[in-house]
Amino acid sequence: MIVVVVGLGTMGSNHLRVLHELDEVTTVVGVDADPGALERADRRFRMRTFARLEDAIAEGADAAIVANPSSHHRATAELLLGAGIPTLIEKPLAPTFADAEAIVTAAGAQVAGVGHVERFNPAVLEMHRRVAELGRVLAISTRRMGPYPTRIRDVGVRLDLLTHDLDMVRHLTGAEFVDLRAVGDAFLGPVEDLVFASGRLSDGTVASLEAGWLSPAKVREVRIVGEEGTLLADTLLQEIYLQENAIGKDTWEALANFRGIGEGNVTRFAIHREEPLRAELRNFLAAARGEDGAVVSLADGVEAVRLAESLAPFTGGTGA
Repeated sequence: MIVVVVGLGTMGSNHLRVLHELDEVTTVVGVDADPGALERADRRFRMRTFARLEDAIAEGADAAIVANPSSHHRATAELLLGAGIPTLIEKPLAPTFADAEAIVTAAGAQVAGVGHVERFNPAVLEMHRRVAELGRVLAISTRRMGPYPTRIRDVGVRLDLLTHDLDMVRHLTGAEFVDLRAVGDAFLGPVEDLVFASGRLSDGTVASLEAGWLSPAKVREVRIVGEEGTLLADTLLQEIYLQENAIGKDTWEALANFRGIGEGNVTRFAIHREEPLRAELRNFLAAARGEDGAVVSLADGVEAVRLAESLAPFTGGTGA
């Protein structure tokens, strides 16, 4: 397969690395308007590069990855989809709901998807398989924190980080947000760098989401609380635990009253670790070949953008 990668920055370079490792990929073509990015890609991978997407399309492609700044996603996707090329667009799908919907219109019935890579994280996959063991889900919370990224930032954490978790909450619960609100601000830069969101889903589940660029250490956690216990996943380490609610009462009544729900068995599940991006690309390329392959739909990408856009803009922070 010939795969075109548009945008050779941090995320685009990750796509280049993984694509060069996949047996089904015969040729990787890079596209970027920055001559320095093209030179770095050629030096590392000895690959074909173009400054103009139109020139790469004219050479032929079996699939494409859109990894340039989100402000260019719509125009890039429309060119690729207009040429009939199966396309995977990095998240956020677009910087606005209107642009995201336009991409869906351009795609029609073609193979196209959005890069919500956390759905391919083995810990999230295991959590999705086991969520039924909790009985009725009562609450779900996510934490996605880390330092300021070095890559170019054309969006804040609502679109860069929170869209991951808005999508993951919908995916894990199978429910839709019926209420969503947030507080946050731009403390150290021109765009919001810390957001705390909360809401309620259509099945009654309470949701809490925390995202920011103000932590020196990366944190990636998902917690689901149910009637029968709690699932906790560290998606960075790809670990998942189940803590069951105890059956019956503690014999020490005072301690039982202090704890509320009793502590049951704690199980750490063994899972097969794999780089989520590799799993995502394998699935997308299979779908591009007309085979079975899981792809996060453009509709899901649109909904993540819509939800993020519905939150009040956070500008003019104390450090901006």
